[in-house]
Amino acid sequence: MNDVYIHPGTVSIDKTLFSLAELPCDCSVAIYGAGQSGRALRKLLGGLRPDVRVLAFVDSFASGVVDSLEVVNVKQLESLRASTEAGCFIILVASDFWADIETTLIERGVRDYLLVDCHELDALRERFLSDRPEKPCHYRELFVRTNGDIFPCCDVGVRRLSTKIGHIGDANVAEKIRNFNACCSCSRSRLRRVGPDDPKRYVLLYIEVALQCNSRCPMCYADAPSWKGSYDYYEELTRLVDETRPIVLKIMGGEVLLQKKALDWVAAMRQRHPDIKFFLVTNGNYPLSKIPLVEELFHMVGVSTIVGFQPETYKRMTGLDLKRTLRFAEELVARKKSAVAVAYLMTPINLHEANLFLRWAIPLGPRRIHLADANVEAYIEMGTWDLYWPKIIDRTAEAIKSEIVSRRETMRRNGSVLWVTKNNVRLLRIDEDFITTNDLGDIVMPSAGAYHTRFEEIFKSGLDSGSNNGLWPDNGLGLTDALPFF
Repeated sequence: MNDVYIHPGTVSIDKTLFSLAELPCDCSVAIYGAGQSGRALRKLLGGLRPDVRVLAFVDSFASGVVDSLEVVNVKQLESLRASTEAGCFIILVASDFWADIETTLIERGVRDYLLVDCHELDALRERFLSDRPEKPCHYRELFVRTNGDIFPCCDVGVRRLSTKIGHIGDANVAEKIRNFNACCSCSRSRLRRVGPDDPKRYVLLYIEVALQCNSRCPMCYADAPSWKGSYDYYEELTRLVDETRPIVLKIMGGEVLLQKKALDWVAAMRQRHPDIKFFLVTNGNYPLSKIPLVEELFHMVGVSTIVGFQPETYKRMTGLDLKRTLRFAEELVARKKSAVAVAYLMTPINLHEANLFLRWAIPLGPRRIHLADANVEAYIEMGTWDLYWPKIIDRTAEAIKSEIVSRRETMRRNGSVLWVTKNNVRLLRIDEDFITTNDLGDIVMPSAGAYHTRFEEIFKSGLDSGSNNGLWPDNGLGLTDALPFF
C-alpha cells in the first residue's frame, strides 16, 4: 500500500477523506460508485485536483462505461491496479452504500481505500477553495515521529503519511525540507514550496521519542501501550535542532519522564541551546519528588491527558491513580517555576465528568486549560430512537458552560486561558455567540483560530527580534497559549 495510513484494527472513521488536499500529489484513484455521488466526486477532482488521475469507476456488480469513463467490476480491481504506473493508487468510495462496499473491500483484502461522505462534497470544495494563504509551513514547524519520519506538523504526521518530508537519518535532510512540496491544507494555511525570499524561522519543533509509557489509554493514536521497540535517534535529533533552532522544542513519548536517555538528551540540549524553550507533555502520574527535575529541564509542562475525573473512570481508562496525577499538577502550578497547562480529553465514557475537571482546574490557576476531544462521535451512534447521546451531550454542555460562566472572574484573576478544540466547540456549542454573550473573549478561545493567530504573531516577532530572547515567559504574545497541546 502506498502513502495511505492504515491503523491496526481500523474502523471507518480512520478511513474517511476529510479534504481533497489529503490526497497525495500525482496519485491515481478509482472511484467506487458510478452513481450521482461518484460522478460528482470525479468532477470535483477534475476542477480542484487536476494532478489526480481518475482511472475508472468501480461497481460491485456491473461493468461498462459511464460519462466516457470505464466502469470495472470489483473483481477487476487488481488488474486495474497492476496496469497503473508505479506510485500511489487509492480507491475512493463515494456511495451511500459505503458500509457494504467497505465490507466487500476488506473481504477481498483491499486496504488502500478512503471513504468520501457523499453529503459533504460541497464541504470538500469549500475546504480546498478557501482563501487560506499559501505558506511554507515546514519552515515554521516540524514534527518528528518515533520512527524518525519528519512531517510539516503533528496533525499531518498522524493522519496524512503522504506528507512525509523525509527521515531524520537522511544525509540530505535539510535539502529535503527545503525542497519539500505537497498538497496539504488546514484551517490555518495551504502548504507551498519554499521560495527564495522565505525566512527559515521555526516556532516549533515537535518530537516523539520512545513510546515507553506507564498508561494504558485505549485511544492512544500511537498505540504506546503495546510498544515493544527501542529508540536511539538522539544524534540525529541534535543535528536537526542545530539546523532548525526552534523557539520551542516540544517533546513527548510515550512518557518522557520514564526515559533516562531522553532526559539526558534534554539536559544536553539545554546546555547546547540555552535560548530554546523546552515543553514537556506528560500524564503527570509521578511522585512529587520528580518535580524538581521537571522544573530544571522544562520551561513549559502540559499535563495531558486527564481522561476522567472520577477515580474509577480514570483508572479504567489508564490503569493509573487519578489523585497522584492531580497532586502532581497542583504542585507544579503552586511552585510557579514552569508554565503549566492541564488538559481533559473527552471520550464517550468520561464526557459527563468534564465539568468536574473545570471545577478543579479553574481555581487551580494553570496558564492554560484545555478541553480536548477524542472524536467522540466516532465511537457512538447519535441517531438512536431515543436520542440518548444528544441528550447526554446537551446536558454536559450546559454543565460545562455553567462552570465557565460562574468562574470567569477567577480565570481572569489567575491569568488562565481556556482552549476548546474544534469538535468540542461544535458539540458543546461553545461558539462565538456564547463567548460574546457572556463576555468571555479574553479567556475562552476556540483552539484553531487562537492558535493560528498567536502562532503567526510569534513567528513575526521572532523574525523582528532576531533571537528567542524576550519571547518567554510573556511579552504580550502568550507563548504558552500559542502552541498546540498535543
